Amino acid sequence: MEDLTEILGTISESDPENIDKEEQQIKNKGSDANYGAYQDANIICLQETGVLKKLTQIDIEATTNYKIYSSDGENKARDVSLLISKDAKEIIKKQVPATLKGNCIHLEFKIENKKYQLLNIYSPENNTRPQTEFYEQLDKYAELINVKTDVVIFGGDFNLITSERDSKTGKIKTGRRIIDIFNSIISKLNIKDTYRYRNKNTRVYSWTNFDNSSATRIDRIYLSKHICNKIKETSCIPFARSDHKCYKLRILIGYIKWGTGFWKLNESLLQQKKYTELIRNFWKSWGKEKLKMNILDWWEKGKKSIKDITINYEPLASNIRNSKDIKGINLPNRKEKCALFQHADDCSTIITEISDYDHLVKEFKRFGEVSGSKINESKTEILEIGRNKNH
Repeated sequence: MEDLTEILGTISESDPENIDKEEQQIKNKGSDANYGAYQDANIICLQETGVLKKLTQIDIEATTNYKIYSSDGENKARDVSLLISKDAKEIIKKQVPATLKGNCIHLEFKIENKKYQLLNIYSPENNTRPQTEFYEQLDKYAELINVKTDVVIFGGDFNLITSERDSKTGKIKTGRRIIDIFNSIISKLNIKDTYRYRNKNTRVYSWTNFDNSSATRIDRIYLSKHICNKIKETSCIPFARSDHKCYKLRILIGYIKWGTGFWKLNESLLQQKKYTELIRNFWKSWGKEKLKMNILDWWEKGKKSIKDITINYEPLASNIRNSKDIKGINLPNRKEKCALFQHADDCSTIITEISDYDHLVKEFKRFGEVSGSKINESKTEILEIGRNKNH
């Protein structure tokens, strides 16, 4: 996977009213208030999604880079779902026992030939018989998971805590038997609480009741002990439509594939009049778009456009201007040849010979091999000016 080879981002989101609202946020993350929760996530865990409509599933997969899997719940108060990047390899939805159906989903997938076991759960209400039975069945199921060679990711809404640090009141309201069963699951899967791995004593709560008198950290993600040193970020993110917060986990795994590196503006370009005029013209026209979209979305797209303009300005523009094989035209009162005009991210080139065209194409190909950019053929036009029988 392009991102998963470097980062595995998982978000546990509890208590969305239903997945239709989640769908809109995932599809419109650029303009949504909770964009930060979904940004760059390769995996999204959802609980209490209700029965997943087929049209909802089709819509998500058609409009995002996610493939969605559901635990096939029976009613609105149940079901958990997983959204995973379409770039993931060999994804298998494992068959869980009927007693866990609707409250647990288990996926197996690969990253660089390493197997990962991903479980997302929604536990029944705390200190109830259904919760005891659920964890008893999950304890048995944990014995079937290969924890010796595979990486285990275990997340969701556990509806219990095992430490006083995870309660605002400092009290644990879960019975001893349920806690013992839960600890048995954690032991069998050989996993650790990712938040506590990085934050030994910090108090943070993922769920708060209506009058803020009670708060606990019941939404968690556990990870195989041997890979916990790869954790780079843990954070709880407020969620507008729920009494739960999102939990975001960022992990650096696998071998980093070297790419084009971190882009930084070549400040010497600011001394070039042509470049600064190009940026001023773009920003003047881009400012007119501010009222047409979300301000944060406008700002991010504007920054990306400036990056694209700069990349296209140098070295491609410089190579075209300085090429001895691309003649361009001579203009009055101008010493150097004129081979191209630029405005924002548009580029117009001028050639007078067919041989110039061949050299121009070579320059675009050379630039594309380094930058990954390519000509947008649907927006490219060739305009003939004048007549030449040799053309």
